[in-house]
Amino acid sequence: MNASELKHLWQSQQPIVLSPENIWKIAATVEAVDRNFRRKMWRRDLSEIGVALVMAVVFALVGQTWLRWVCVASSLFVAAWLIRSRIMARPAREIPSATGRLQQMIRETEIQIGLLRSVLWWYLLPCAVAIFAMALEVMLLKGFSPRNLHLPFLLIFAGGFGAVYWLNQRFVREKLVPRRENLRHALAELSQQF
Repeated sequence: MNASELKHLWQSQQPIVLSPENIWKIAATVEAVDRNFRRKMWRRDLSEIGVALVMAVVFALVGQTWLRWVCVASSLFVAAWLIRSRIMARPAREIPSATGRLQQMIRETEIQIGLLRSVLWWYLLPCAVAIFAMALEVMLLKGFSPRNLHLPFLLIFAGGFGAVYWLNQRFVREKLVPRRENLRHALAELSQQF
């Protein structure tokens, strides 16, 4: 299909007539998509918070030097940052208007974009500090030697961190940015209608 055929196809489309029934269907579809998005984000955040809290307890129980508290603090920082993002995304009150709801959905999506784009400093860096502190504790307890460095172990973690960062940035590019743009487009169309 070439550009002229696409243009003709686009111009030949009939505009959607807004009736109470169409508006109800559109609103129900938007609400279902939004509910699914919120549910996924809630599950992800809840599992991440749970893992961070469990890791804080494990570090506190397993560690034998003061370095364990660095690990505990790193884990608690990750959990606190996720809780903070959940509080920021929560609406202050129920929003009755469609434009207000779309604005709230855009805001929630932008918070998720910001959260995932900055995953390096609030998630990966504290995890790296915790891993480094635990490795340092092991070296202090066993005595420093090249055999205690566990270079393959550290390389695996570095590769895992790179993969986590890349996957988060890919999710932002492929899912969250298009969602935000679609919501902005819907808000602009709705604003023009009324």
